[in-house]
Amino acid sequence: MQEIRNIPGKSKLEQLRERDAALLKKEAPTGNKQVKTSEQQIIELIDSLKRLQADFANYRRRTEEEAGSIKKRANEALLKEILNVNDNLETAIKHVPQEQQNEFYKGVKLIQNQIVSIMENNGMQKIPHEKFDVHFHEALLTGPSDQPKDTIIEVLHQGYLLAGKVLRPSKVKLSSGEK
Repeated sequence: MQEIRNIPGKSKLEQLRERDAALLKKEAPTGNKQVKTSEQQIIELIDSLKRLQADFANYRRRTEEEAGSIKKRANEALLKEILNVNDNLETAIKHVPQEQQNEFYKGVKLIQNQIVSIMENNGMQKIPHEKFDVHFHEALLTGPSDQPKDTIIEVLHQGYLLAGKVLRPSKVKLSSGEK
């Protein structure tokens, strides 16, 4: 390190500036290389950070999609089981004679209505029966009718959709077009 002497006509501050300028001139070539390599390291680290952030964002999106898919499949399985219970209650309600429809019958009917409400609140919809469609209906029987051929004349087993997807097709009886 260069010693600062008291030079007449120059202040200590000027002498320090001159000394620092001389030192920078001597170290300039290696200093520039260090600056360039440091800048390259910074650029590489920034690129690496950006890639890690993108990877994490993709990971987060994938895990959210997977969690949603698992929840959807679990709900679908549960709703299918509830659907079977609802079918059994509907069958029991249909087969109760008029004279035996007492308070117990009304209670069972209320429970069945609650189950239907739960199914609807979870996105299940009854398949409409305006016109026969092989994607939504399964023809089990045909029978004589005054309706045109392939018109649904009776729904044997109600079908359901869940989120626009057929959970179970409707089982129907079609008109043969002859009476």
